Amino acid sequence: GKFRAISNKPILDKVENLHTMGNNYVELPSGLIIQWGENYFEGLSDVPGSTLIKNINFPKIFKQRCINVQISGNYNYSDESLEVILNSSSLTKNSFTLQVMRQRGGGGDKGGFFWQAIGF
Repeated sequence: GKFRAISNKPILDKVENLHTMGNNYVELPSGLIIQWGENYFEGLSDVPGSTLIKNINFPKIFKQRCINVQISGNYNYSDESLEVILNSSSLTKNSFTLQVMRQRGGGGDKGGFFWQAIGF
């Protein structure tokens, strides 16, 4: 087989700076779309086990479908003692649903998160 280096500097710059660019996306020549963003939730009860849901819209509608969404916590919006589980569900071409569940009491009622989605 023949190896050929492929470079697309604008796409690489976007992918390398996922969380410094706010909510954005990159569409690769193959049709693969990678999207990312930063958001927050608020109003979570202080009772352990309490839940909250929030709908998050993608910057670009996927042409076929969203395959996966990954979420990670961001303490810029909350007290570091906030312990929650962050989960994504109800993936559509347009959006996903964030599900938050409190692990223990304390830590405030709001928190931030980063998300990344991949699809076609």
